[in-house]
Amino acid sequence: MLLNPFARQENPQTLTVGMAGLKMGDRFLQVACEHGGRLGAVAAKVGLSGRALAVVADEASAERARKGSMAFGVLVDVEIAPLATLPVEDASFDVAMLDDTAGAVSGGPDG
Repeated sequence: MLLNPFARQENPQTLTVGMAGLKMGDRFLQVACEHGGRLGAVAAKVGLSGRALAVVADEASAERARKGSMAFGVLVDVEIAPLATLPVEDASFDVAMLDDTAGAVSGGPDG
C-alpha cells in the first residue's frame, strides 16, 4: 500500500463538530476543557465573524484550551472562573457545550 503524504488526515473530532451544529458567525461557549483539540475543532466553525469562549476552572485547563485553539489556528477567549457561576450573561451565546469528561463539574467519575 502506498502512502500519500498529501492525503487529508481524518479529523478525530468530526463527530463532535457535527453534533455541535455550529455555523459561521455563531457565538460558542465551552465550559471546562479536558481536551484542547476538541475545543479547537469545534471553535473553528464560528470563523472570524463569530466568537468562541472557554470558561475553565484552573490554569492547567486554560493552557489546554490555548494549545487546542492554536493547533487549529482559531481565536478562543479563555477565562478562568468558578464553573458554578459562569461570567457570562444570559442568552449571550448561540451554542454552549460542557466538557465534563474528567468530572470537573459532576465531581469526578463517581460524582
